[in-house]
Amino acid sequence: MSSQQSGPIFVVGAPRTGTTLTMEILNLHSDVHLYNEVHYNERIVDKLGHAGTLQPADLARAVDLLLASSSWAGSTRDPEQDRAAFAARVDAKGISHAGVLAEFLATEAEAHGKTIWGDSSPQDVLYMGTLKEWYPAARFIGVIRDPRAYLASYKNYPQKQIASYRNRYNPVTNCLLWRSYMSALLAAGQSPLAPDLTYVKYEDLVTDPAGEIRRLCTFLGLEFSPGMLEVGRQNSSYFSVTEDVRHKGIDSGSLDRWRQELTRAEVWALEKICGRVMVELGYPRVRVPVEHRRGRGEAGPGDATRPRQDRAATARANVQPSVPDPETLHQWKGGAGGQEIVSSVTRPLPVRR
Repeated sequence: MSSQQSGPIFVVGAPRTGTTLTMEILNLHSDVHLYNEVHYNERIVDKLGHAGTLQPADLARAVDLLLASSSWAGSTRDPEQDRAAFAARVDAKGISHAGVLAEFLATEAEAHGKTIWGDSSPQDVLYMGTLKEWYPAARFIGVIRDPRAYLASYKNYPQKQIASYRNRYNPVTNCLLWRSYMSALLAAGQSPLAPDLTYVKYEDLVTDPAGEIRRLCTFLGLEFSPGMLEVGRQNSSYFSVTEDVRHKGIDSGSLDRWRQELTRAEVWALEKICGRVMVELGYPRVRVPVEHRRGRGEAGPGDATRPRQDRAATARANVQPSVPDPETLHQWKGGAGGQEIVSSVTRPLPVRR
């Protein structure tokens, strides 16, 4: 398939799994431009309550919501003029949500001199069926990452000085999000979407970038270019925004950082919630010691001088993550999601028949 015949491309998965890295790699191709998280279905379609043909009033509302939440390459800096111009362009092609999103993304691609448009909105993993109905030629890239590395990335993301992320970290709700999105990806792979969906493991992408990018290009009908390896920044949670620009390229340094960043209680909760899905995706549960990061006030210096039997007991305890203490569970209950979500940690997962 030639690039000119390619349909739109959608990168989906879960936040902090490598969807932005995948988008930036594809955007280095001379024909491809993917928008960075327009979230059209959840921001516009879900609010308007339907996904079919739009009435003029619905079109105006959809355009208002879209242009209020996302920058548009066709903007004149005059909101009224932008809304009128955008609505007129959609009206000429047929009033529908599919037309609104296509016009927005195609305009963005044209502004970058590209012919293939698309979007990288992780949450679109829940709307793949809708997108495929809108765009029958669409292809999907589902990004997968070890949930422990994903959780550690969420935990560290406030280093980016993005205030909202300080309120987003709750190990229980974050794990439920990962499980939900990865379950949706697995289900899509067993559905009629399967021929137009490929999975990309973050771990494979950063350890064998040339091989994985070649495979992606083959799936998308694109010619591989060595320039696709030259990513200009690392959107790592372990770097500040200013440090990002100094760390270029594709790096595998964060693969096992979770062993230092997560507490044993967090790993225990994660594996209770995500265990079945993570194993199905090829991520075994912990079977080696977890290097527990110390909290404030915990003893550190002098550990090496403890009696040998004490150190051996600690090593045995580290083989499996420990159950969170009551105070930790109480704190998690107070976070996003509430007590009913925390209770799901100890609720058996349903058996898939």
